[in-house]
Amino acid sequence: MSLAIGIIGSALVLLLLTRFRLSFFLAVGVQIALMLIGLAVIADRGEGSWRTFILSGAALLVFILGHWLGSLRRRSKSFGTSSQALPVSDTAVWLVTCAAGTLGMYHLLVSGIPLFSSSIETQRFDFTSSGFYGIPGRMYLYGITISWVLASVNASNQGKRWRDSGPWRLATFFFLLSACLSGFKGELLAQAIVMVGVFVIVTGRRIQMGSFLMRHSWVAAIPVAYFFAIAALYPTYGNSDVPLWVQMADRATVVGAQPGQYAIEGRTVIHVDNVIINDLRYFSMKYSGQNVDGMFTLDRLVSSSILGIDPSSSDWAPPVTVGAFAELVYGYGDLVAYIAYLLLGFLMAMWDSSSSRANSIRQSARIVGVLAISNLIIKGGIAYTIVNYFAVSACLLCIVLGAEALTVWRTGRQRTSVLVPNGARTLSVRRGQGPHK
Repeated sequence: MSLAIGIIGSALVLLLLTRFRLSFFLAVGVQIALMLIGLAVIADRGEGSWRTFILSGAALLVFILGHWLGSLRRRSKSFGTSSQALPVSDTAVWLVTCAAGTLGMYHLLVSGIPLFSSSIETQRFDFTSSGFYGIPGRMYLYGITISWVLASVNASNQGKRWRDSGPWRLATFFFLLSACLSGFKGELLAQAIVMVGVFVIVTGRRIQMGSFLMRHSWVAAIPVAYFFAIAALYPTYGNSDVPLWVQMADRATVVGAQPGQYAIEGRTVIHVDNVIINDLRYFSMKYSGQNVDGMFTLDRLVSSSILGIDPSSSDWAPPVTVGAFAELVYGYGDLVAYIAYLLLGFLMAMWDSSSSRANSIRQSARIVGVLAISNLIIKGGIAYTIVNYFAVSACLLCIVLGAEALTVWRTGRQRTSVLVPNGARTLSVRRGQGPHK
């Protein structure tokens, strides 16, 4: 039965990939479909409940409904078409790209490059040891991606091809380099999905996976080859007698679905009532340098429950992807989870569209919102995702606004020097009088 579920589920996933246009919505749908395959296999083995599979399947339908409603709303209101696609200055994009990329590379150099580490499986999760209240680690995780989005949107708003833009080339260098050095086997594939998804939104082109693979199969082969090459470096996979491709298939389905299953079925060693507030309290204390001994997040609680260790202990437990739906069901019940999924689908449809053209800052913010929604649904960690995306985006926005203000000030001074050249006689005007001659 498990084999039949795997075959049928894989066929449906391939159908999704080949028949629908590439988008972040499709990427999220495929991830949820793989998770549903895993939940079905777990239930068939008697290791979980079919109720969990049904609840999660209904969540996918609710998310699709929300996206459909958002699409209708966007078409009826011509959302965003009245805005002008105004770019920001290249100076602002250069500064943002350099700041995010430099801090991200600083994090890797100080904390250690996971790809070259002897303990790659644990080193890749170290995002805070570079110091400075975790800011370099946050730029490594989020800032480099956000700066690449801004560079891409701004190049399009300037009427340039992406590769003709200097800031875009630098942002792409940091973007791909950070993925290759991260030690995460699927990171380069995830970056490729981001690049294609942003390209579709910004240019408005409709790309189908089937035709894309036929034309650019060599491009798709690079992240796939990287995926298996990095996976071979993991001791967990290398020490197993099971073929690597079987382990990868299991990781994409059963292993990926297990954390969400534990949360939905309430199989944690203890229960945390308000998980979002609990996680917010933990991260606010951790990032401010306070003692968090004995405290833990839902992610840590679920991972510890799967491994059978005490979540408040210092024993290492790998981060897991619980998923937003499972997190909300665990903390607030089915109804709240379904309402949240309806809203997330609606917002993604409003923002994940080429019709929402706007100035570079607004358009970048919409795309970053789509990225945040995608991360929420696939990985969970609601408090962690919202806080980090908001904080990093705010920091980079300050750089953009500061650079724009400086550009306006310098332009104003240059115009003044042209209108009033050196040596010209100054005109003084008193109230109620004309200029003195």
